[in-house]
Amino acid sequence: MSRFSIKDMKASILGLEMGISIALGIFGGNYIDGRYGTKPWGIFLGLALGLGAAFRSMWKTVKSVSDDK
Repeated sequence: MSRFSIKDMKASILGLEMGISIALGIFGGNYIDGRYGTKPWGIFLGLALGLGAAFRSMWKTVKSVSDDK
């Protein structure tokens, strides 16, 4: 039976972090659209910010996993 290392755990949670970042961006953009009547620009902005946060998280995780070698 093998044990999981910290590197394996960091890589396995990456998909969850990316999904949550994108979902929060879209929900935040939808809230802005409803509050200020800017449909569909709030969702576009939220999606862009969510994607940016997701890729930043991915970059940090890949960099930390590759530095552990």
